[in-house]
Amino acid sequence: MAHYAGTVVSWRSARDAFEDLADFRSVATWDPGVASCDHTGGTIGEAGCRFRVIQDTSGPDVAIDYRITEIASPHRVVLVGSNAWLVSIDVITVEALPSGCEVTYDATIRLKGPLRLLDPLMRLGLRRIGERAEAGLRTYLNP
Repeated sequence: MAHYAGTVVSWRSARDAFEDLADFRSVATWDPGVASCDHTGGTIGEAGCRFRVIQDTSGPDVAIDYRITEIASPHRVVLVGSNAWLVSIDVITVEALPSGCEVTYDATIRLKGPLRLLDPLMRLGLRRIGERAEAGLRTYLNP
């Protein structure tokens, strides 16, 4: 199992940052590892809302279907994504600060079946992907 967590401070209000990030389509703007993200069902900002993320890889497109499984606006949203090879659990928490907010993005990826043997490589890859995404999120939340 691979895990990455990063925290970004923003001048934006907690509510504004949360609403932007709970609409997971924004991930295509701030995460350089994502080629696109489309809303595929449900109501944006509510449990059950679904998104399809296309990862930007050097090979063929890799799609991951995400669903909001838990939401407590404006503080926490949990998205669970999966495809034939993996399950990704992404937790976004937003805490208000006196002037802005603090956003933590916590991602855990579990490979499925025999691919679990590749967990050590996934851990290294997720760290690199996470650092790039964290930098993108910092820029996105502080334009």
